[in-house]
Amino acid sequence: MSKVNCKSDFVRYLRIKDLSGKDIGWPDFDWTATFWTFSKSQAFTASVTAGVSHNCHRTADGRIRVVFNDHRLLSGTLKVELIAQIPDEQYPDRLKQIAQTAVLKTELTCAEVQYVGDDEEVIVLPILQSTGSDGSGGCSCVTATEDEVMQVIDDLFSDPDKD
Repeated sequence: MSKVNCKSDFVRYLRIKDLSGKDIGWPDFDWTATFWTFSKSQAFTASVTAGVSHNCHRTADGRIRVVFNDHRLLSGTLKVELIAQIPDEQYPDRLKQIAQTAVLKTELTCAEVQYVGDDEEVIVLPILQSTGSDGSGGCSCVTATEDEVMQVIDDLFSDPDKD
């Protein structure tokens, strides 16, 4: 777990993976990531809506760089709720909203901190990324049980030396 002084600005890279473990990179759908420690009533948000990003940037290698500037988060373990708006014609608004919550490996503290690195955080969405017949990317939603999603998360974060 990396530690950040709760009064400091910092950067985290957010990696979104699909149910198969494939890295989505910079999503081609709208999304909102809400970060909090103690309470969602005091949260920090990064998002992309209609191509306009807020509190985040696309890196040269296609990753999501979240910039926690003047975040006002309290001390505690950082959590995130990612809400993805996946295009899907069967819904009246043509969007399937998928939400996923994760506890991250960053702790905000009021104590002295020796180093603040730009760590990467991973969140898995219960979707499968597909490639269209024309080679274009996109996402197709799948129905996954909670057990299936938890198995993917366990596989991603398992310790290969632990047996």
